[in-house]
Formats: sequence, structure tokens, C-alpha cells
Amino acid sequence: MKELLITLCLFAYAIGFTQTEPQKAESQDTLLIQMVDNRVKLLQDELNLTNTTANILRKKIVEYSVEADKIIQSELPYNEKARKLKSLLYYQEIELKNLLTVPQYYKYVNLTASN
Repeated sequence: MKELLITLCLFAYAIGFTQTEPQKAESQDTLLIQMVDNRVKLLQDELNLTNTTANILRKKIVEYSVEADKIIQSELPYNEKARKLKSLLYYQEIELKNLLTVPQYYKYVNLTASN
């Protein structure tokens, strides 16, 4: 369940970032940044993140969203896309565990499970 919720969150970022026309790229970048900023602000408030940790988290969310978008936009078969996205989520989860303290991480897990 937790993995599904994290997957949906990542897909929401990636879908907002998906570029279908070059002239929309700038507005989609702005949308992605707004979505990420809102998510990080919420997490910063809920998890009592320092500004440094929040900035690192912001960069990581953007990084993983861009990577997810590349996978989604690729010509790979559906099963291969799913496998790569699952792998991407696994590594995102590891980085998140390393970034947050243990209490912050468990609070994050509870937050994502309740959303």
C-alpha cells in the first residue's frame, strides 16, 4: 500500500512534468516546481525538516520526477516501464531513508499511508 501511494505521488509529479509540446515546456517546468514546492513545504511543516534537508528533498523530488518522465515517455513496453519505475521508486525510498531521521521517516510513511 505504501509503495502504491509513493508511486502515485511520483506519477503525479511526472505527469505534471510530461512535455507534449516544446512551447509548453516552460509552463510545465513552472508547474512541476510549484507542485514540488507545495509538497516540500507540507513535508517541512509535518516532519520539522531543516531548510537544508528541505532543499535536498526538493532537488531529489525533481530529479526523480524527471527520470520518471523519461521512462514514461520512452518507447519501452509497458512491463519494462513498470519494472523501471518500480526500481526508480526503490532507489528513491533508499535515498529518503538516508536523508531523514528515523522518526521523520516513520512519520513520512504514516503521512503517505493516510493520503
